[in-house]
Amino acid sequence: MSITTFAIISIIKSAAVIFVLLTAVAYSVWLERKVSAHIQNRWGPTRVGPFGLLQPLADGVKFIFKEDLTQPYVYKTLYIASPIIAVVFAISAISVIPFGNSITIGPITTPFQITDLNIGLLVVLGITSMGVYGVALAGWSSNSTSSLLGGLRASAQMISYEVSLGLSLIPVLILAGSFSLREIVNKQQHLHWNFFYFPFGTLAFFVYLISAYAETNRTPFDLPEAESELVAGYHTEYSAMKFAMFFMAEYSNMVTVACLSTLLFFGGWLGPVFGPPIVQSLLPVLWFCLKVFFFMFLYVWVRWTLPRFRYDQLMAFGWKFLLPMAVANLVVLGAEFVAAIQVIVYAGAIMVLFIFTIMLLNAGEEERSKGSRVALLLGVPGVAIGGVLVAWTLLRRSSTASVGMFALPGDPRAIARLLFHDFLLPFEVTSVLILIAIMGAVVLASKPEAIARPSTAEPAPREVRELVAPGRQR
Repeated sequence: MSITTFAIISIIKSAAVIFVLLTAVAYSVWLERKVSAHIQNRWGPTRVGPFGLLQPLADGVKFIFKEDLTQPYVYKTLYIASPIIAVVFAISAISVIPFGNSITIGPITTPFQITDLNIGLLVVLGITSMGVYGVALAGWSSNSTSSLLGGLRASAQMISYEVSLGLSLIPVLILAGSFSLREIVNKQQHLHWNFFYFPFGTLAFFVYLISAYAETNRTPFDLPEAESELVAGYHTEYSAMKFAMFFMAEYSNMVTVACLSTLLFFGGWLGPVFGPPIVQSLLPVLWFCLKVFFFMFLYVWVRWTLPRFRYDQLMAFGWKFLLPMAVANLVVLGAEFVAAIQVIVYAGAIMVLFIFTIMLLNAGEEERSKGSRVALLLGVPGVAIGGVLVAWTLLRRSSTASVGMFALPGDPRAIARLLFHDFLLPFEVTSVLILIAIMGAVVLASKPEAIARPSTAEPAPREVRELVAPGRQR
């Protein structure tokens, strides 16, 4: 296949996948409204089109033409960039998701996948983990109490549940011996789905599913946008298409989670195949879509069945229940070394997040003393230099060229070496460096008086005070 043909096929596949994904996002909203209506004995959308099927189109037109309000006190650059960051990373993750075998049209055979990477699982985890920056920066740049608390909640929640989510994937890697999503599916043929490997496969699935629900901020884990506490959380100050972009990111992440659940635990596109060659090529796509639809329906069902956690319950459930369960599952599997290493790696990320939170709460608000200025001048360069030295040291020790992914042994220590030394290291180093950059941006960013939120505690004019003074009559 020539480079020109390959480029044309890649562009066509990219356009088709993005169109299907955005359509799925739009009709996921319709599905949620319909299912929730039937759960509550209502009709749901019925006015626009048959069965309300054109309601997503009407909603999209409404968002496009709705007035876009930007408050005068926001930090405008990051305020505009935040929804873009969230939606771009959410949509990009679908690029490495395989949803079928391959199709042959004339002399050309192409897989049902935009790009097939031998570390596809790590790429998906790396891309989706970056979405937290859009949420955190949206909360900070809005210069609003509710938005800031929503952003901080989202950051802490995503980091906390990502530990359990990462640990739940280790049994899948050991069973498949590969980070390639296509290879993981191929190892589950003849109904040897990873979900049926009891107890560690089944337990890993439930830990993954619950952690993924928390990662996507869905009920009962939707504390970052709890309307009874924070108005709307991190997107309180957003409207029109910027508001819609956060919803697109949320539902795109739901689709990605449903796809990963299907690929990692339920055999992906594997199912009965019969008929002529074209039908045999398209039937796997049908089985894949049906499994993904089941998980999307499960998302909606859980949301409208379970009540929301309190925030202390949310964090306690992640750290006191899910994390010990995931670690115990790996100990049963004989991979306690992998569990210990991953907990240590994520503990470092959590400490960086803790420092980031302190910066968010204090930057630009307190009256700095001489000591705080000295600490700022010495601390920020020190953190930056330390991060660069750590990254340089680790990168010198990593080597990815000599590792053959499709020859991975099913040994926990070999998986640990590849996971935390050869392949995951670039993602970890990049994440730490980006967090350091964000910390520096928050510390150095100035909030001019012209765009500061007006205080509600300003003293009233003298004339007003005289009017409301006790015992004074005019």
